[in-house]
Amino acid sequence: MNIKVKHLLNRLPGRFAARGTRFARDLGGASFMFFAVTAVPVVGTIGLSTDAAIGTMVRYRLAEALDAAGLAAGTTSNADIAAADFQAFFQANFPDGYMGSTLIGPTLTTSPDGRTLTMNVSATVPSTFMRILGVDDYAVSARSVITRQRSGMELSLVMDNTGSMRSGDKIGAMRTAAQSLVDILYGDESQIDRFWISVVPYTSMVNIGTANSLWVDSTDLTGYTPTAWAGCVEARGYPLDTTADTYNHAPMVDILGNTVPYTWQPALYPNDVDNYWHHIDYDFSQASERDDWDEFGQPILIAHLNDALGYPHGNTRPIVDGQPLHFEVMIEEWIRQELGLAPTDSLPNNGNLYKGVARVVLGYTAEESIPGSSTLHDLLQDWVSPHDYGTWPTKKQGRIDLVLTAYFRRAYEGLTDSQDWTAPLVRAENHWENDGTGPNLGCGPAITPLTDQRATIEAAIAEMLPWHRGGTASNLGLSWGWRALSPDWRGLWAVSDSALPHDYDEPLLEKVVIILTDGVNQVYDHDGGGPLGSDYTGFGRVGEGRVREDGFGVPLTASAGAKTELDRRMLETCTAMKSAGMRIYTITFQVDDTDTRDLFRDCATDVDHYFNSPSNGDLQGTFTQIATELSNLRIAE
Repeated sequence: MNIKVKHLLNRLPGRFAARGTRFARDLGGASFMFFAVTAVPVVGTIGLSTDAAIGTMVRYRLAEALDAAGLAAGTTSNADIAAADFQAFFQANFPDGYMGSTLIGPTLTTSPDGRTLTMNVSATVPSTFMRILGVDDYAVSARSVITRQRSGMELSLVMDNTGSMRSGDKIGAMRTAAQSLVDILYGDESQIDRFWISVVPYTSMVNIGTANSLWVDSTDLTGYTPTAWAGCVEARGYPLDTTADTYNHAPMVDILGNTVPYTWQPALYPNDVDNYWHHIDYDFSQASERDDWDEFGQPILIAHLNDALGYPHGNTRPIVDGQPLHFEVMIEEWIRQELGLAPTDSLPNNGNLYKGVARVVLGYTAEESIPGSSTLHDLLQDWVSPHDYGTWPTKKQGRIDLVLTAYFRRAYEGLTDSQDWTAPLVRAENHWENDGTGPNLGCGPAITPLTDQRATIEAAIAEMLPWHRGGTASNLGLSWGWRALSPDWRGLWAVSDSALPHDYDEPLLEKVVIILTDGVNQVYDHDGGGPLGSDYTGFGRVGEGRVREDGFGVPLTASAGAKTELDRRMLETCTAMKSAGMRIYTITFQVDDTDTRDLFRDCATDVDHYFNSPSNGDLQGTFTQIATELSNLRIAE
């Protein structure tokens, strides 16, 4: 009987009924009845098991395809792109007609806040053995939920705001790219739990914000009035310029025996030939005012005369025949040049230097007659008095000094009507570029400390502009990017949550820095004739030798040597940050200098965290890639 039963099973189900008659004839009635009762459950069980296995395979493949499609859709906040990616990835992972199935779906539903993606799909699978029992097909389904999950993060955007960013609207491209990063990370939300951003603009110095004046040794602005400190600080002495140490420590003593305070000094650009802005009230009856003129007024006037007459740039009188040229001789030479007179020609009005100066200042040509002395005296006094220079000088030379200074300052300001001119000469607006003046020259926007408010971050990004003069100090920008995230600074920032920043080892929280530059670390000299070899920077002027080789070695008084040392210090800062567990993304933006590109590559967490963006469009792609990497997705169920 067993052999025949096996034979029956091999021929089922197609001929079950026909063979039943034959078995009834060959077997006894009782045996047949026994088989009839047991064969159907056995066959049904085998069929059910086989079809169930097929269904399990289809269901598993559906779930895999849903997960892949959901992860793809979750990388963008654009609903149309998400839907297209979802369909494309599902189809790629679930072949059409797999195991003979017919799909119903898949469907993608996004929660109102855009954070949760719910996916459903089902399929009809044709049965094989279960057809014997009248079951032609059966349904299987899968469901997946993907949550856009961002692990806790403190992110510092350290952005180059130097003057070279104006070229080709690189500053605009950087703002757009940084905004796209915010769009990706925030999606449609204005605030995200456990997610904070700080914006750290830098030039040759960094602006900590006037609200944090407690960190500064002194904000005494004597001699800088009527303007006020804008918030930029100079670099501290090495090694404190490379660390995240706070301001509230006792001073340290370096290996040279120098006392290095933990506080900062306010960065205030001195009044000098490359930044003429100082206010002087001239009362030549007072000896102190005469000294003030000798210290500030005459050297600056000499610098202008040198430029006008083609002598070497600077605030000292040119050497002619081995001797400094007399100030009065320079004035006579300038008058002749302005009036188109030959060196041998006599000055107007019998060579009267005072009247010659007045003639040029008031716009008289050599051929025009001018009023008599008393009237000329009144004209000049009227011309000068709006500038509030104080008592009108009684001596001729004093009047010459005063009138010439007023004239040059007015010409330097670019105004033609003396009534429009006001002292001191401060041009703090960004559009002045290299011609800006004032104690805050080269000082960019202030740091925005950690905040979870999208609107605050977007405002800080929009505020970034190219600020000229001084050069680039990416090393200082990076140090302040670190301080913005260092737990040592918790509660110290004037306008930030007192619980921020968090500890380095805070569970499920990453500290990330993105630093961008379009140039090399440098102590810049915008016209090649700045005092002591450079503009004034966060490290002073290069000729002061405040940057030393290897931190404590010989003073580096040339820009090339200073660059090498600033690069070394930046790499020292990078190494310390990475040792603290911070992730660093570095970006060189249209940078050809191979040393700088190597520096930024070495500074990054690894080579995959370094980007060189040779165009504005490439920069957009770089920020998009970084933002996508920072968006960490996980499957919720």
